[in-house]
Amino acid sequence: MPLGLAEFVISAGNGVHDLDTFRQLVGALHATPGASRVLCDAGLMPRHSQVGASGTVLAATCYVALGISGAPQHLQGVAG
Repeated sequence: MPLGLAEFVISAGNGVHDLDTFRQLVGALHATPGASRVLCDAGLMPRHSQVGASGTVLAATCYVALGISGAPQHLQGVAG
């Protein structure tokens, strides 16, 4: 599902060191994966999963952020 249309998003940031387990969690909870700019810039997550002002602004009803510091640009993507 496209990130901007997802109802339930779980995002990983630089504090998540085991992306395989992260992906398993996302799948088990039937969520849509998101990511911080740092992980996308490093090539660890695809660019289309980036949440924030320079990525996708979410309309999700539930958002879980793991290992994300809360940079202003990221928070702009979840402010709604």
